[in-house]
Amino acid sequence: MGKYRRVARRALSALLRRDHSEWQRQKRLLAFYLLQGEAETVTFVREGTEWTVFAEGDSMFRDMFVDGGYQAAETAAVVRWAAVAGRLAADKHVIIDVGANIGMTSIVLAQLTEKRILAIEPVPQTFDLLRRNVARNGLDHRIDCVQAAVCSHDGRTTMVRHPRCGNCEVKTAGGEQGFGPLTSAHDLVEVPAKRLEALLSHDAPAAVGLVWSDTQGFERHVVLSGGPLWRAGVPLYVELWPAGLAAHGGVAAFVQEAQAHFSTMVLRDELVHDGAQASRLPLSQLPAVLAALGERTTDALFIP
Repeated sequence: MGKYRRVARRALSALLRRDHSEWQRQKRLLAFYLLQGEAETVTFVREGTEWTVFAEGDSMFRDMFVDGGYQAAETAAVVRWAAVAGRLAADKHVIIDVGANIGMTSIVLAQLTEKRILAIEPVPQTFDLLRRNVARNGLDHRIDCVQAAVCSHDGRTTMVRHPRCGNCEVKTAGGEQGFGPLTSAHDLVEVPAKRLEALLSHDAPAAVGLVWSDTQGFERHVVLSGGPLWRAGVPLYVELWPAGLAAHGGVAAFVQEAQAHFSTMVLRDELVHDGAQASRLPLSQLPAVLAALGERTTDALFIP
């Protein structure tokens, strides 16, 4: 009950201060907490966009319900960088979102650009919400949804369903995931596995403006399977999570693969703060960046 009391006190304090914005925010936060255990999903509209999210404790769904978005600042920053860098030119028709979840990035990318979005999500229940959110916002003609896990091989693979949707991962061989050991709280589901280049269908690699990837430590496979894209100059916005990378083949293997395809990178905080003028670091500094993160995560824009 402690968190409910804290939120209720903050809401009352905001009301007494006549801080309407904070009052609304704390009221939404309390409502989201109260829904947990009472509903499987919740549907709401924020800034003209309709969302259906899982009513669970995942911070990204809480942020979407309370504040109207998730990673909004960095999504906008990446789009601004891509525009200045010519990655949104007329001959760049497609943006790829690997690990699209329920569409929080794909839908915003479609709204901020005129490009077609290829949204790739492996977990069936999450994929269903992705398609629902795309359809409810009238974006069926702009966002192509594909149920698959991006891997270094085509075939089948096993996903671990975590109670928090954002923590779902490809199953490792040893049973130790990026989030820790498997328990009875985790379900296993077999899904299609596809190489990134195989998902391009009729689009040439040069027609892709950007790849966005959030695959919970499976990023090495994204890099491995997208060789033609990187050779065509396509940048990759990628999550850097040392624990996840260690579980899925090792940090050193990821670094080696990244350095084979990309020459420079821009870290998330610098990108959000400085935009297109953000300083680029050589990929030779990637090991130091990952070591400094420890148990934390960040994102980076890898540039061929």
